[in-house]
Amino acid sequence: MRHAHPPPAWKSISDLFLQSSTLQILNLAGNRLDDGYLRGNWNRVEQIRCGGILPSLPACASLHTVDLSQNRIGEVGGIGIGEMLELNPNLTWLNIAHNSIREKGACAVAAALAVNTRLTHLDVAWNSFGKGRTSEGASASEVALAQSLETNQTLVHLDLAHNGLSEGGAMCLSPSLFRNRVLLHLNLDGNPLGKEGGRALLHVFSQVSDADAPDFNAT
Repeated sequence: MRHAHPPPAWKSISDLFLQSSTLQILNLAGNRLDDGYLRGNWNRVEQIRCGGILPSLPACASLHTVDLSQNRIGEVGGIGIGEMLELNPNLTWLNIAHNSIREKGACAVAAALAVNTRLTHLDVAWNSFGKGRTSEGASASEVALAQSLETNQTLVHLDLAHNGLSEGGAMCLSPSLFRNRVLLHLNLDGNPLGKEGGRALLHVFSQVSDADAPDFNAT
């Protein structure tokens, strides 16, 4: 069930993030949190969101690790994750696996990697970053991910397992991965990359030195 209005207890928890100067690790995995809990309510008078977890996280300067895996973030919550990543100067480790993030939400998370300058570890396994197709054969989120990886200078671990990444998506990602010299571990298990997509990725990795080549797992 979707909660458009988080219970007062969750507002109190989000307020704690605003006040904390010591919290370093936040684990909320498996709590059935949806976008209502995460993004909070829209205050039409002040034109801001309040009461949600995500808007409070950037203010907690000591927080570097967040686990939101196995919740119900969904497409709208994914947009909130993207907004948080764009504003958060402290977070280095984020797990949002198993959250049904797709389409606009996946695009928002992928695009945020282009401007985030701190995140080093991102796990988005078991979402839908590869669902849908453009005329070029790649989804909008695959295109956004490729564009971000081309310029991102901090991410060293990216888990994209079981995201429905397509053959066209793999071919779209390949040139960006060639230009990226930071990423060290890339998990592509369980994605239907196809022969041409797999060939394009393997060609890229064969051109990269051993020191820079990602760990490559894919089907």
